[in-house]
Amino acid sequence: MYYINLLVKHKSDKHMNSSLYWRKRNQRYLTLITILSFNSVLFYSLTERCLTQLETMQSSTWPSMEYPSSLNACSVACC
Repeated sequence: MYYINLLVKHKSDKHMNSSLYWRKRNQRYLTLITILSFNSVLFYSLTERCLTQLETMQSSTWPSMEYPSSLNACSVACC
């Protein structure tokens, strides 16, 4: 859950106007955490599901979303 929180924190960056752009730019974080995870396949699939869910909710309006609501949406999608 810690990494999911980290994803949401980075995603709220004002410079990241599009969730698709954000995912491409930060792919290295996904790769790093996946390698460090004990169950990397499960963790990666959960992370992907979370990102997909968030993208469909507010396609490219991340800067206008508040941090708590973003975190809640991610928690619902992943946990």
